Amino acid sequence: MRIFSPHHQVKKHPTTPQYKWRQELSGSAQSLVVPLACLLFLVGGVYLYSVNKSAVQNYQVLSLERTLQELKKENAELHVQATEAGSLLRVEEGSQNLRMEKVSVDGASHGTPSVALR
Repeated sequence: MRIFSPHHQVKKHPTTPQYKWRQELSGSAQSLVVPLACLLFLVGGVYLYSVNKSAVQNYQVLSLERTLQELKKENAELHVQATEAGSLLRVEEGSQNLRMEKVSVDGASHGTPSVALR
């Protein structure tokens, strides 16, 4: 007489419902599992590569936009400086500091033509 305790485990035979899927898959179906798993792995790798590349390009675009804003600001400052440096008032002040005198351009009074000759 055999007594079964609650801790006694009964070994399941491969024909039990737990192992039934092994019997249902034919040889051709089992041969499709490995290629499908490889394909899934490959598609996942391509997806990760494309997402990573997109993130890198997005970072580069943001970096270039920041650089563009800085260059626009610097260009505006340089434009203001060029305008100030080229203003007539500034040139006249500079000429006074260098003790320059105004020259009258009246070629007829000196008897020389106002156009250079070749």
